Amino acid sequence: MDYALRLQRLRALLEPTPCDALFIDHPVHLFYLTGLELSLGKLLVTQREACLIVDGRYVERSTQQTLYPVQILKESLLEELIPAFGIHRLGFDRDTAAYRDFELLTRLTETLKRQTYSLEITPLASPVQQLRIIKDPEEIACLREAARLGYQGYEFLVSLLEESVTEAALAFELECFWKKKGASRFAFDPIIAFGANSSMPHYRAGQTQLRLHSPVLIDIGVVLKHYHSDMTRVIFFGSPPRVMLEIYAIVEEAKARAIALCR
Repeated sequence: MDYALRLQRLRALLEPTPCDALFIDHPVHLFYLTGLELSLGKLLVTQREACLIVDGRYVERSTQQTLYPVQILKESLLEELIPAFGIHRLGFDRDTAAYRDFELLTRLTETLKRQTYSLEITPLASPVQQLRIIKDPEEIACLREAARLGYQGYEFLVSLLEESVTEAALAFELECFWKKKGASRFAFDPIIAFGANSSMPHYRAGQTQLRLHSPVLIDIGVVLKHYHSDMTRVIFFGSPPRVMLEIYAIVEEAKARAIALCR
């Protein structure tokens, strides 16, 4: 991934805002910008300066694997960096910031004010999310790979369908199958529903056993290289009743018409 280009694009988004710096601390956004999985980290970015702030657990790895200068987290660090970088209006993500971080930034403005340094904090509408919406070629390749593995998982589940197998047993086998293929985890709890259970969109796999002539709802997703797949299928184990075939055909036509409108 080209993290230098992502930083450049982030700075371009900063230009039309009233802010001269961004404060980023959401783990997913930090991974997107740095390539590092950080349970605790903060990124400070201006048009000329940038600094990744981590605690002691991540210093060695961060220093070796990211393009950003790294500082160890300490209570007074932001008080030092803000004036050093010449920041007077600091933007933060209003949609992902935790209340504790808002309190931190508020206290920071008060502390600097006592030092006769002016700092305003400004909520912004998901600046990093705006970057993440448009995928680069490497991300598209990862998404295709995750989708491909997701479909392999679906085919694997279908191969296991037999009378008396339980929904939960299939979910367990699917997790093992995906992890053996290099996946990190489910994208969400798998929805594997037999018979009447298939009417519930957010059902969780339970101990219901599969019976002949039952619908089977399979809604699954996998995380591979940090990218998620998601697919849903309804199949029939045995022969479906005529009314289900009629309804299925209506839904199939609706799907085809919707896809035809996509661009």
